[in-house]
Amino acid sequence: MTSPTPPAEIAGWLACFAFVLMLVNGGFKFFRYVRGKDPEPPNSSLALSLTQLATRVDKLETAYAQTSTELHNMHTELLKAGEDRSSKIHARMNPLIENTAAIKGYLEAMSRRSFGNIPAES
Repeated sequence: MTSPTPPAEIAGWLACFAFVLMLVNGGFKFFRYVRGKDPEPPNSSLALSLTQLATRVDKLETAYAQTSTELHNMHTELLKAGEDRSSKIHARMNPLIENTAAIKGYLEAMSRRSFGNIPAES
């Protein structure tokens, strides 16, 4: 039996190496298939660490407290503005009501003069 030539020997070793490499690669694929994929969070914010999440929650709670305080202050200011407007309207209406009584009396006197002693309809 003759010894193979160097190019044939190199080709044989390369073929053996490729065969072993394919077997190892197939084994790794098999184990990954059996083990399954690692679960990935559906949202990138879910991948945050616990301290990052705690910091984020603290910021949100602070923002909520500030917004709540601002809303309460705005509500109080709005109620005060409504009361002020109401008092101003009443202050403007009171003299008109007094003048209306005077005008009504004047009109009744005018109607008595024009129509005699016929009572005015109410």
